[in-house]
Amino acid sequence: MLEHTSELPVTEDGTAGNGSMPAHHESWQDELWRRLRKRPARALVAALALGVLAGLPVGAYAAHARTTTYTSQTVLLLDDPLGIATSGDPGLLAKLDDLRYKYSTLASTYAVAGPVANSLHVPVWTVISSTSVGVPPTSLLMDVTGTAATPGFAEELSGAMAQGIANYIQNENSANNIPAADRFSVSTVTPTAPAVGSKASLTEPFAAGVVLFVVVALVVFVAFQLLATAEPVRRRP
Repeated sequence: MLEHTSELPVTEDGTAGNGSMPAHHESWQDELWRRLRKRPARALVAALALGVLAGLPVGAYAAHARTTTYTSQTVLLLDDPLGIATSGDPGLLAKLDDLRYKYSTLASTYAVAGPVANSLHVPVWTVISSTSVGVPPTSLLMDVTGTAATPGFAEELSGAMAQGIANYIQNENSANNIPAADRFSVSTVTPTAPAVGSKASLTEPFAAGVVLFVVVALVVFVAFQLLATAEPVRRRP
């Protein structure tokens, strides 16, 4: 005999035999989204207020704390006036141009920066990291730039590096016994200029303030909504 039971058969699609649908269980993503959308006005106001309170002081302090750097420049000229006037060979100009690149590269090595550092009584790395030698196109000039936190030291760096390059060239000519008639000259065409100060860009401080504002506002909004929409704990009778 068949046993009688109160349970109804379940069809293949999961519906009960009486045609009713099974209970739908909300996923945690759906529940989170529902709770975040529920009356968000107060949470949004609180998030914006606290985000501004957190981000604005950081951005303002970072902008105020920007350090001023100073730069000074000395301009050198590599030249061979007699050779250029008498040879008529454009290859001589190309040779002098190549020599500019050679000495601008050597300026960042111990061979040139070492004696400069000794004359200034500073570490070699300070000279290497705080000086640069530019090679302007279509000229025989070399722009020697010194950068420092004080105007006086920036000028010292620029002038000392320019003199260090000139000394290196003279010593190289002597060491290779190059006849005086075949030597090119290096001279200062623009003396060391007074240092000019400049402050760092506002981009980084502004970005730091914006990032902090977004993070704080997002955290506050989510926390406020989750607490405001939390269901109270029901005690069992």
